[in-house]
Amino acid sequence: MLSCLAVVLAVHPTSDSPVRPAPVDVLAVARQVLLTEADALRDVAQAVAATPDFGRCVAALLELRGRVVVT
Repeated sequence: MLSCLAVVLAVHPTSDSPVRPAPVDVLAVARQVLLTEADALRDVAQAVAATPDFGRCVAALLELRGRVVVT
């Protein structure tokens, strides 16, 4: 799968060389990225459903004052 950087480089080459990069099927890349992200979201949804303390954690976060850093 191509990364976003590969798409950007294909659309905006960094050198002044007359050699053009191979065309990239942007729609195919976008579709694959979206399918990959959808799979990841399904995994997160299953993990949340399997975590009995999730609601308690959300409630604790909502009660905090100031900012929360999430990594």
